[in-house]
Amino acid sequence: AKEAMFSPSSIVFTIKDQNGTPVGFISRDVDHGEKKKQWEDGGRRGAPPRKYDSSPERNRIYFKRNVLFGLDSCISQNFRDLYVFEGQFDWAVAKKNGLENCIALSGSSLTTEHVVLLRKCNINSITLVFDGDDTGRSSLRKLLLGEDDDPGMLTTTSIRISVIELPPNEDPASFIHNNGMEAFHALEEIDSFEWALRQQDPTDGVKACENILPFILAEKSHLRREQMVLALSESTGLSVKAIDDELHRKEDASLAILEREKETIAVEALRELKYGPGDGAGILRTALAKMETLDTVHRTDILSSEETLNAMDQQFAEELALEGPQGLAYGSLTHLQRDLNGPIEGTVIAIGGTANTGKCRRFDDKVLQED
Repeated sequence: AKEAMFSPSSIVFTIKDQNGTPVGFISRDVDHGEKKKQWEDGGRRGAPPRKYDSSPERNRIYFKRNVLFGLDSCISQNFRDLYVFEGQFDWAVAKKNGLENCIALSGSSLTTEHVVLLRKCNINSITLVFDGDDTGRSSLRKLLLGEDDDPGMLTTTSIRISVIELPPNEDPASFIHNNGMEAFHALEEIDSFEWALRQQDPTDGVKACENILPFILAEKSHLRREQMVLALSESTGLSVKAIDDELHRKEDASLAILEREKETIAVEALRELKYGPGDGAGILRTALAKMETLDTVHRTDILSSEETLNAMDQQFAEELALEGPQGLAYGSLTHLQRDLNGPIEGTVIAIGGTANTGKCRRFDDKVLQED
């Protein structure tokens, strides 16, 4: 950790992964507002004061893009619907006031790795509660609407997304502190589709459709899709038929690309299994991970790949837990076959190698016989 994180004005939070294992620290400077004002009054010379500071990623166990602060507690309590804040201070104030199902991003960036992690942890829905300043609103737009020609990343997941917009220049901590939890729960919670629809220019119906179609494509329920198409038609003035036709065209094109890319991954994995020196299980896991990424990019549910990976993990765990004789046959190595398939005390360690390299068999750390 950085020495500057542990100043007298800092509150330090322990960062844990989804399993509850500590992986780093993050500090919040409670005097940041005063320091920022002094910096602004002084002509903004030098670097601006930091509100948060965290452990460096060079420790190789903490990667901000992979960790969601507080997720371990939510998993242990079997929460399936979460509030997502930017900072740990927001999280702490909300928790103190009774909001248990909340996590923090350690910033304003929700990454693809975060979304996949939430999906794997069986989270059904998240409510984004970003700061009411320009940075928070800009981050929200980028997540939900994307930028340039790329759709927002949150349109690629089956997790239900909602939004709570705070008043200008308020953050969750200040709003709850000043108004209480009743006022927080009274804030309008907007479905991400409805929120995105409100952001569109009503004079440019075609552009609005291009921005909103990814939300409809990500929706699995046909009933919900019909409602979304009707709402988009009413908002833009374009016909329901035209919107439906464009949806089908995009779906067909996306699925065709997805199938071709998956076929390429499968062919490459088969070739590597047949001719490469790599571990077979590792090759399959890599191929499945690539397919999972493709599923995310092409707005399809990643659950099938996830279930396969989980099944493989379970299989490996069961194999590692096996104890006792396994009925293995070793041909002319009758002494090894007898030892493995008969009563065994302690641990057997088999060491491979060429002749006369000092291989031996050990039971309870005692050398019994040279091979």
